[in-house]
Amino acid sequence: GLAAAWEAAVNRGVEVVVYEKDAQPGGLARTFDVEGEKFECYHHFISADDRHLLEMAEKLGISDEISWRETELGYFIDGKVVPFTAAFDLLKFPRLSLIDKFRFGASMMSLTRKTSWAPLESVSAKKWLIEKQGRRVYDALWAHLMEMKFADEVDIVPLSWFWARSRRRASNRRLLGDTEKFGVFNKSAASMVGAFIEAIEKTGSVIK
Repeated sequence: GLAAAWEAAVNRGVEVVVYEKDAQPGGLARTFDVEGEKFECYHHFISADDRHLLEMAEKLGISDEISWRETELGYFIDGKVVPFTAAFDLLKFPRLSLIDKFRFGASMMSLTRKTSWAPLESVSAKKWLIEKQGRRVYDALWAHLMEMKFADEVDIVPLSWFWARSRRRASNRRLLGDTEKFGVFNKSAASMVGAFIEAIEKTGSVIK
């Protein structure tokens, strides 16, 4: 909404009124304060292929507020964190057989190479994961994550969603090398929200 208002007001000279239903603008990018510091209400990261967002940050003059940091993924199993970032981590991962690991790798590679989401929209992500990777892999790697995110709707989540998330991570790794890095705004997403608001209000447009 703010991006659309910015485009209309700043680039096209249209007088705009933005109606915000919440206590503050930003939608899923909104923040809350803790002792003067802003924290995001929802988890966000910037991928190297988020070109639209990076280009927007450049136009808003806040590119220098983005930091790129190496990240690691892990699973908490049997009282300890088990790394799951690099391909070698998969080989050492417990509770899965060699065949399980092969099925996981082959299916993820096949999925991320697909170029269109449309054929995947009618396929259940859960059903696909179980069919392609096996029940053991699904229970070990995906079940808890899917249920925490989608609760009772987990059975109807389309494979297109899972494809988009997986492809984003794969693309990010290709662009930045084997070391996985993600970008964050040093002062939270409030940097971009604030820059949008300032630019919009400078034109005489208003946010209610």
